[in-house]
Amino acid sequence: MVSQEEEKNEDKLRVLILWNTGGSLAEVCDWLNKNGHESVIIMRSEYDKYGHTSRVSGSVMVDSARDFYSTCIKYLKEWNPTHIHVSTIIRALVLARQYQRRTPIVFEYHGGEIRSRKKPHPEVSLADIVAVSTNDLLKYGDIWLDRPIPSWFEYKGGRVQGTALMTYHPNYHKDQREMAKKWCEERGVDLTIIDRSVDAPIPYEEMPEFLSKYEYYLEFKGFPELSLSKNAIEAIACGCKVVADAYPNEIIDNYKVVTSKDYYELYKSMQKPRFTLRRALRLLISYPKWLVGRLGVKPLKEGEKYADGF
Repeated sequence: MVSQEEEKNEDKLRVLILWNTGGSLAEVCDWLNKNGHESVIIMRSEYDKYGHTSRVSGSVMVDSARDFYSTCIKYLKEWNPTHIHVSTIIRALVLARQYQRRTPIVFEYHGGEIRSRKKPHPEVSLADIVAVSTNDLLKYGDIWLDRPIPSWFEYKGGRVQGTALMTYHPNYHKDQREMAKKWCEERGVDLTIIDRSVDAPIPYEEMPEFLSKYEYYLEFKGFPELSLSKNAIEAIACGCKVVADAYPNEIIDNYKVVTSKDYYELYKSMQKPRFTLRRALRLLISYPKWLVGRLGVKPLKEGEKYADGF
């Protein structure tokens, strides 16, 4: 007979997370570690300016791209994950499948890395599930799995009526600052614009109090259809009236809320027979060596590292 302790160990997940675009997977890592599972998230410090990743247990922060890839290899070889979640970085996905041929893998698109392409990257076939973080990206993936936010994002008081907040970055789809100014002028609203490329970052722990000061949060990034950023979802949690430029006369207040437990349920579902069969079929065609060779991506040899930079 299987003991209760053995059953408990069989149910325990060990989720290895490679990269953390926008900080969204830090909550998943933290939730798993606090609920009887294990999770490690590997991230570069340079891309964690707001401290999303470094603040949670299980984070492994590295400096360079070389360090990132070599640390990924170390954990892929030695940590024995039950699941792997790769965010954005295609090379990390290739490495994950190279070193873990039978482990379920989720690859997640977040937006900027895919919106300019007509089709998904061919390498995503190495993953068992391709997830997307916003609904407008569904044509590139299998499921829409929105970004979870911490439970402590809530209204903290101090709201000033007739105020609006907008964030801007040159990498956004379109510069909509003039549209935001006009929107506010027409309604007699005072606008604050934060340029994320030059302004000092606000510590993540302070964001709920900061967002709570504003009546409106303007999600003006030039997308032709509704696509909310993680900041916009956090603003909704803090009681802000969120307005997107695709629908400038509407208040968004009924947005789908996703929790870290939803990610856990996804990982658990990947242990079912249909996923085991899918991986077995891929192994029959010498997967992934066949696919990696076909794509022209040279597999890493023992001790070899990718060149610096993504």
